[in-house]
Amino acid sequence: MGKPYVQATLTQMGNPKAILFFGALVPQFLDTGSPLLPQYVIMFAVTFIGESIILTGYGALAAAGGRKAGLRHAVWRERVSGLVLLSLGVLAALYSA
Repeated sequence: MGKPYVQATLTQMGNPKAILFFGALVPQFLDTGSPLLPQYVIMFAVTFIGESIILTGYGALAAAGGRKAGLRHAVWRERVSGLVLLSLGVLAALYSA
């Protein structure tokens, strides 16, 4: 859970899409007649726990996939990706004329 977890958390917190999403979503669930601080704390806790579970799951899946895809697979993946990108570039050049 060390440095990568902290880096991912900070990245997610600085994500402009997430900031806009929560800026639009959160006010709908606030009761303006009640104190706001406890409501914000509860929403933060629920969101933080939910995001932590989801992002930890994504990270575990990515780590498992990285272990399964060894160096031999990585070389072929790079070759196929390069071929696809070159092909798309050639097609774009041919059809743009």
